[in-house]
Amino acid sequence: MTFAVDALIDFLSVKTAETQALLNIELDREDVRALMALGAGEGWRYLIQNGLYRHIQNRTGSRFYTPFFIHSVEAHRSYWLLHLSNHRQARDEMGKLHWRLNNHFQHYGGAGFHALGFDPSKDLRQGLLTFMFDDNAMKRSEAAVLEQLPRMIHAANRDGAGLLVEELFAGNCNDTPVTSEIMGRQLILLRDEGELAIVTPDGTRKPRAKNVGWEDRLILPSERSLFSRLGW
Repeated sequence: MTFAVDALIDFLSVKTAETQALLNIELDREDVRALMALGAGEGWRYLIQNGLYRHIQNRTGSRFYTPFFIHSVEAHRSYWLLHLSNHRQARDEMGKLHWRLNNHFQHYGGAGFHALGFDPSKDLRQGLLTFMFDDNAMKRSEAAVLEQLPRMIHAANRDGAGLLVEELFAGNCNDTPVTSEIMGRQLILLRDEGELAIVTPDGTRKPRAKNVGWEDRLILPSERSLFSRLGW
């Protein structure tokens, strides 16, 4: 689904009541008003991406989505491209496309997992950086994922049996610019640091492999080092 976002911004700007319902956010908050007042629709794009995507997902019933913007360098206009699918692989391939065509796409949100949505306790203007899918965005993404993954794996692995790579990705890939390739590289790094073990479906450990498979299982160590990232 592609939206002419400038027209959508004009519509939402004058339809305050409808906007309140769609975005599910307090429009009279000072930080929200400041975002709406930003030039060239930057603040509105942040609000649209972080507020409307779940409304559309719920109405369509799609399991997976990518809610990023197409930026026209020539026309200096943006379009909201909401890619909807019911398969994890389709979502992942669309995410990879954003990174390959980085100068044509923008993301208004965080760099790691759980990068969309509103926290009512925080000022929405804090950390508001346009994410351009460039080298800087990649570094920010890798750093964020490296810090998030250990806690995410621990939270989903209370019985100690391990967590499938596919389960980890499919359960967290929507609200993020992170692809399976980005996640895989950080899992390998965590394995190399001794933070986790990667085990194949037949029970064989992968102590030196440079890639992970969807059916591999992530096992947490029974003991962790003093400087472990696993801070539970």
